[in-house]
Amino acid sequence: MAITPKGMKHILMAVLKTFAGEEYDYVEPTERLQPEVLFKVSGSEVANLVKH
Repeated sequence: MAITPKGMKHILMAVLKTFAGEEYDYVEPTERLQPEVLFKVSGSEVANLVKH
């Protein structure tokens, strides 16, 4: 999967700010896509979760 240069910049800045202990704006993760939820469902259910 490709990441655009602009997207990569945001990812790298978040990583660098995390290492530096600096605060930054972020979006809360989608609860239904977290590992503790995904590990409890089948592959086809995971595919449906990602599509929506």
